[in-house]
Amino acid sequence: MFEWFEKKAPIRQKLDTLRLITLFLVCLSSLGALLPLGGLATSVALIFPALAIVLMALVMSAAKRMICDPYVAMVVRTEGLAAGDIDSPIERTDYLDCVGRMARASNIFREQAVALRQSSAEREIMVSQITTAMKALAEGDLSYRIVTPFPGESEQLRSDFNAALAQLAEAMGEVVDSTRTIDTGSAEIRAASDDLAGRTELQAARLEEASAAMQQVTSLVGKSSNQVTEINRAVSQAHGEAANGGTVVQRAVEAMTAIQQSSQAVSQIISVIDGIAFQTNLLALNAGVEAARAGESGRGFAVVATEVRALAQRSATAAREIGELISSSTGHVERGVQLVSETGEVLRHIVGRVAEVSTLVEGITESAQRQSLMLSEVSGTVSELDRMTQQNAAMVEQSTAAARTLATVAQQLRAQTTRFQTGATKAAHARDAAPAARPRRKTAPLPVSGNLALKPVGSADWAEF
Repeated sequence: MFEWFEKKAPIRQKLDTLRLITLFLVCLSSLGALLPLGGLATSVALIFPALAIVLMALVMSAAKRMICDPYVAMVVRTEGLAAGDIDSPIERTDYLDCVGRMARASNIFREQAVALRQSSAEREIMVSQITTAMKALAEGDLSYRIVTPFPGESEQLRSDFNAALAQLAEAMGEVVDSTRTIDTGSAEIRAASDDLAGRTELQAARLEEASAAMQQVTSLVGKSSNQVTEINRAVSQAHGEAANGGTVVQRAVEAMTAIQQSSQAVSQIISVIDGIAFQTNLLALNAGVEAARAGESGRGFAVVATEVRALAQRSATAAREIGELISSSTGHVERGVQLVSETGEVLRHIVGRVAEVSTLVEGITESAQRQSLMLSEVSGTVSELDRMTQQNAAMVEQSTAAARTLATVAQQLRAQTTRFQTGATKAAHARDAAPAARPRRKTAPLPVSGNLALKPVGSADWAEF
């Protein structure tokens, strides 16, 4: 009965029970007043109120122990729970009244607080582990793993974090390898660009010299073509003059032939004069003979005949001398005609040779003109190549600057990636430092395989160019 009242009866039933008990005790105390006074009745009448008072005190004491004390204890425990005392147990959780309900609720609060404290402790451990891992990650150590298991569902967080670090370490390892490859490749590109820039500058200088030389050659060939044209014109004029000379020689031959014919006619005339002189001499001789026969009368005639005879003799002598001169002149004229004929023949050969030379010179002139035109085109092509080579040299300079920038950025990137430790790359990081700028490769006459941009080129190749 008391256990039910204390542990199971609701507060209202407890109050109703107290009210009934109080009413009963009041009735009990009033019962004594209803009894008649005197004797035993008076004693009994006094006993009932006293008994009622005692019972009331006992009931109040029991009510205090069974009703007030649990509430006070529950309030004190609740205050302790609110103050943070979650280690002390919550009593009276087996009660079915309001105290039991409050105790069970407080116990739930305590259990939740204990769970929260345990969860906070576990969370602090997790935060400490994650903080350590994040610190290692901030320092670049990607090989760090959280070894301590996390409670409950947080274990998935640890597993995912370790898996993410593993994937990040793998990716960073590939990035480090790629960075090393990029660094090496950019260094080779930079060296190749430097070599290409030097060779392009040399090629540009050689092409500029070749262009200048080609322009000089073109100018000289142009002058030679002009000179050959002048020679062709001179040969043509010489051919015309030689042809005119042949005509003049032919006329001279004809004139010498006419002179020879005239000399022959003069010789005939001289022969006639010589005959006339001979006849005159005979006539003078006959006249002298006749004058001698005539005596004194023919003396004067004899003198005349003598003079005529002397004149005839002188005429004959002069005609003979003239004949000899004409004969000599005829011989000279015949020799001159022969020489002039030979000269005409030689001039005809010369005219033929000059015609052949003129034909050859015309061919040479055409060839020289074509060569001059072709050399002009070649000179223009070389000038265009020179311009393009200058542009290529400028582009190579830009490419070289870009390659140097790329190499610098690659070195900086590699220096940044060396901060990360992926476990597999620790030895590589310790072994490989950031490479310094590679010196330019010396061009030596050695066979080169791989990057042909680094193939050495001797000066003889450019000399041939």
